Amino acid sequence: MSKSPTSGPTKVQFTVGKLDAGMAILLTSDHYQIEFPSILLPRTVTTGSVIDLSVTQNPVQEEAVHSRFLALQSTIREAFASKSPSTPVLSLRNATQTSAVLEWEPIDIAMADLKSLTLWRDGTRLGNIPKPLTTTTTKLSGLAIDTEYTFQLVLRTTAGTYSSEPLKVKTHKLSNLAGVTICEGTLPPEQHDRLVSAIEAVDAKALQKRVRIDTTHFVCSVPEGDEYQRAKDMNVPIVVVDWIEACQREGKIVGVRGYYLDADPALRPKGSSAMSPPQSRSSQAGSRTESSTNVEERSSQQQKEKSEGPTAAVDHENEKVLNTAQTVVPPVVTVTDTSSATAPAPESVPAAAVSEVLSEKVEGEKDPEVVNEKVQEPESTSQAPTSTAAEEDKFDDVPI
Repeated sequence: MSKSPTSGPTKVQFTVGKLDAGMAILLTSDHYQIEFPSILLPRTVTTGSVIDLSVTQNPVQEEAVHSRFLALQSTIREAFASKSPSTPVLSLRNATQTSAVLEWEPIDIAMADLKSLTLWRDGTRLGNIPKPLTTTTTKLSGLAIDTEYTFQLVLRTTAGTYSSEPLKVKTHKLSNLAGVTICEGTLPPEQHDRLVSAIEAVDAKALQKRVRIDTTHFVCSVPEGDEYQRAKDMNVPIVVVDWIEACQREGKIVGVRGYYLDADPALRPKGSSAMSPPQSRSSQAGSRTESSTNVEERSSQQQKEKSEGPTAAVDHENEKVLNTAQTVVPPVVTVTDTSSATAPAPESVPAAAVSEVLSEKVEGEKDPEVVNEKVQEPESTSQAPTSTAAEEDKFDDVPI
């Protein structure tokens, strides 16, 4: 094998060792072999033929091929590598006492391939977003009342991982009705006006005509219409106008159990501001007035007795005993005699008995314990006393 100078073509001599339909085995003099396409050999060549192969470099053609290759690379770079995937931007659409609706712009992954789009809460992975290239909202339920959370959206692609800025969301208090979003169904004009007035009063969101992902309640009077069916499919509470009015009256979120469209009104909780019947209020007011009057009379009587001293207290007790004695009048006794004698006139209460009671009462002034005892009214008798001694015994039984 001989080689020409580097400036000229290189010539190599081979012996055809084997010739096949598609490939020929060529052998060198120093026992090297190569495979060579038989279609490039002359047709007269057979096994054992000696051939010379000349190899020459073509710099002009080489430069042209290299230029075409660089142009193709630039085209590929401009089409597939000039733009990177965009970072997701997470925002809050609506928040209530126990839920939050998050939204973001459509995901742009440029020419990269999408791996996953996941939502994180307080550093914990919640799960993948379904259909990430078309889905732009998600609703989270079961959150705690008046609690702050941190959400983040993480995009993973073949071009890298991109995370949104942390979004802090705080759920509302029970008294905050700003997150209530109502969609109106079929309502008569009077109930529509009530609904609009109550929404404005509680500062809730504007009334919706279509059920969306942020709809919290659906208000209607009859179960009909496409939006009613849509609310039913999305598990949106379907209530009557009374529910939002109850929230307005209580100043907070009221449970919907008794306000469902087909619920029994008896299940509704009794609010603290519920009005009582007029008759009940009058009777209660009368009893309170009577009770307060009795208390005032007793307190004024006690203050009067304290100011007048022990002697005045004894006098008051004596008056009570006298009044009691005068009210107990014995019945009239008529005696019939054959001698036409006239029966004596009915006897009144002996003055001696009364004087004796009064004297004992005055003597009780010396003992403080006697002054504080209560006077009990004597029991009325059905029979007339037969003697003055019997009457004296009767008054002696009266505790003073």
